[in-house]
Amino acid sequence: MRLCTARGRKAMFHCWDQVAYTVPFSSESDEQQSTTIKYVVGLVEFEDGSVERIMPNKIIFQDSLKLFCKVEKQISKWEGKHILANEPDDQYAVY
Repeated sequence: MRLCTARGRKAMFHCWDQVAYTVPFSSESDEQQSTTIKYVVGLVEFEDGSVERIMPNKIIFQDSLKLFCKVEKQISKWEGKHILANEPDDQYAVY
């Protein structure tokens, strides 16, 4: 879980979710056609315990700077090192 604000309220981010639904429509011919609409939402829990699906552009993570610094530090360790794609090496894994 990550602390965040969602639509201006304090919240805890749990995960990303994909929403999909089918929209039927008729073309000028007699054939029935449909299309599937898909989009991603975040599952967040608010301070009052309620859980909602929130659009990604309405979520602001509070720990982003800390995570960016951690990733930047890992990348600086990797500079100049060649890692073979088929050769697993846990020391280079980012957790």
